[in-house]
Amino acid sequence: MKKGLLALVLVLSLGLFAACGLFEEEEPEPDIDPTEIQFYNSEGWDEVYATAQDADGEELLGEFPVEEATLLEDVDVEDADEDFYAIDVPVEDLYDNPVTISFNDGDEEESEPVTVNHIDHYFVTYDGEGPYGSRADAAFAMREVEETTVYFYNAYGWENLGAYAWNDAGDQYFGDWPGSSDAVQEDDREDWYYVEVPEEVDEVEIGFIINGEDEEGEDVQTEDILINDSELVYTHPDIPDESYAYRSYETAEHVFDVMDETTTVNFYNYAVEGTDFEGWDEVYVDAVDHEGEVLVEDEEVEEHFGNWHPAYIPFVFNDEEENDEENDEEENNDAYFEVTFHDGNGEEAETQTITEETDNYVIYNELFASREDAELTAAGVTVVYFYDAAGWDNVYVEITDDEALDEETTIDPYDDAGEFDWSQNEWYEIIVPTVLEEDESFDITVDDGNDNSVDATIDDEEYIYLTEIDLYNDMVEATALAEKEVNDVYETIYFYNVHEWDELGGYLWDPAELLGGWPGGEAEHDEGNWYYIDVPGLDLEAQGTDFIFNGIDPEIEDEDEQEVQTDDVEIPDSDHVYIAIDNVAYTSKEDAEEATEDYLAETQVHFYNSEGWDAVHATVDDGEEVHEIEGVVNEDAPFEDWYLISVPWALEENESFDITFHDGDDAESDPYTVAYEETDLYMSLVDRFPTLEQATIWTDYDEDLFTVYFYNSDDWDAVQVWSWMHFGDEEVWTDPFDGYPEADLEWPGPEIDEAEEDGWYYVELPVDPDSEQVPFVDFINAEDDEVGTGEVELIDSDHAYVTVDGEIFESMDDAENHIAD
Repeated sequence: MKKGLLALVLVLSLGLFAACGLFEEEEPEPDIDPTEIQFYNSEGWDEVYATAQDADGEELLGEFPVEEATLLEDVDVEDADEDFYAIDVPVEDLYDNPVTISFNDGDEEESEPVTVNHIDHYFVTYDGEGPYGSRADAAFAMREVEETTVYFYNAYGWENLGAYAWNDAGDQYFGDWPGSSDAVQEDDREDWYYVEVPEEVDEVEIGFIINGEDEEGEDVQTEDILINDSELVYTHPDIPDESYAYRSYETAEHVFDVMDETTTVNFYNYAVEGTDFEGWDEVYVDAVDHEGEVLVEDEEVEEHFGNWHPAYIPFVFNDEEENDEENDEEENNDAYFEVTFHDGNGEEAETQTITEETDNYVIYNELFASREDAELTAAGVTVVYFYDAAGWDNVYVEITDDEALDEETTIDPYDDAGEFDWSQNEWYEIIVPTVLEEDESFDITVDDGNDNSVDATIDDEEYIYLTEIDLYNDMVEATALAEKEVNDVYETIYFYNVHEWDELGGYLWDPAELLGGWPGGEAEHDEGNWYYIDVPGLDLEAQGTDFIFNGIDPEIEDEDEQEVQTDDVEIPDSDHVYIAIDNVAYTSKEDAEEATEDYLAETQVHFYNSEGWDAVHATVDDGEEVHEIEGVVNEDAPFEDWYLISVPWALEENESFDITFHDGDDAESDPYTVAYEETDLYMSLVDRFPTLEQATIWTDYDEDLFTVYFYNSDDWDAVQVWSWMHFGDEEVWTDPFDGYPEADLEWPGPEIDEAEEDGWYYVELPVDPDSEQVPFVDFINAEDDEVGTGEVELIDSDHAYVTVDGEIFESMDDAENHIAD
């Protein structure tokens, strides 16, 4: 056959095949933005591969060992000895399409599978736990450490003992509070329990709390216990101070037994700057009381924490029976004892006199109020803190004392200063190599190296917090006031003091320290009945707060009852800073004054005219007189047919009135009682409600419920429902189970019933999809409230069949075919 003829036959043949549909063009695959999942290679495999399946068990990457993961070269994670690898999985939305993934070495080693169903948690480890929200969390979970056993003397018989533990990096060993580790009882020691902490405390200090329930079922817990020595792991419920743990069961039991009968004096057995004292091999104690009676003699004192030796002296202040039966209480207040620490071989520290008011931390020749103060003095240093409110690029310090100890150096940020939400600037820690004695001081200059500086004289070891403004004895106060003066970071909150309270003050929380403890800061007079208080360090645009104004009401005759206050007032932003007597924050003085006048002059009751009466009237009975009041249409209500009934007086404490609504003819409601400070003043022919929206929905509620069906194709064990309607920016929840008439709901809603049809569930909702007010519904997995259909709009009464992917259909067949496709 000639070439030309062969070509013609080939062309005709191809055309014939095409005509028969044998060479149909394949539709292109839809573009998918893959999701990257990362694996922490804690096992040190040379190569890393992955297999992954979707919710239906279909392979997403292929058969074992399949696709090789990519080493992430530039990952630097603390606690991670090996590297992280990444793999792209062809799934866009893990929330709707969870992926089960495992990693392997291409041979026999394979990690445990883990399901990834959250876009923020996609870091996977060898043990199949997680997934984790960060590389650091994944690495921390897989670190290899020896466990530390911590023992607890359950002297009070607490039940359901557990533990909460953490470290300085913020890691929580047993999860969020209250922890998740059950304490285990010792086999051969009654009342002793233990927990295993996955950390070597000789390397990392951990904080520890034992918690449980007392015999009445109330929650109980220890104070913080700081453990940094694997030999000091025995503790008890009455922690006298942070870090108190002991070397043995016996010591912990002994200390617990004698705590109510002793006074603790702590001796620092370590070198003290400026003395010949270098510490002893053994420590002993002698003590005599104020009458010379020997309390202890040559008693050895064990080290319990960080070179500290606590001595338990059998002397209790103001205990007449134990200390001196002949002294009366006033004389006994002057009681004291003297304590002397020594080495047992003739070397002794200076004798210290201990009273109820004195401090009880002893270095070689001095008493201190705290461990920190004592240790700093022993080291021969004073610590000063500087707050850089102005945000200098560099911070330098120069110290000068009488011995001309001067040096200008850069200083580092103070890591333990805490996080202050209102500031992005830094505290700095300055270690000054001198100890302040009485009548001594040193000068300090902090500057930025560019003509900006702060000078101060330090002559008191309490006032050591330095800012551009002043010296303070409190870090939080120093921060707030420095921000207020330097950066104008503060808020002014006003109060309309119409009752003319005296000694007016303001208290807030979160952060509560900005105005101090109750009753907070002092308010200043503005104009008329207006008072104000500046809150330094508060930024309402970044963070709202709750506020209480308080004072003394001189009109109250009983002085014990004169302390008065507003209720907790929510201040959401810097516009709503004018607080009225009705405990509401307004955007202007005028609005607050008008609201106060209305509040004091009348009580407003709201009525829903669901029957469409031509007019709304109210009969009000105050027990002495019956008043007839005509209702006025509430033009501001988001629904039609709402009326306002203004009762022309304000209720005082213990006062009330009865109100009945009627149409001026024969139709009327049942009577309602309105009492002092009640808030559910939204009423209808059905009931009374806490909000206008709830009153509208439940008054219109009747037996004509809209039934919505859910196709449980993912075989959830149980299905819950959450339904709502939007009213502007507000959302009103609708629930026929628990809601009528109060609509008191908690996410994620109640479980619903199975329908007769296989795989289907149903719920009857008090909504009308054909109305202008569109309802919504969300069906939720009862085992995991993060898995659900999401917001499904009930567009009309014909569409009532919802699938797991949030689609809605006109029939069960349509819904089932959608899932099948």
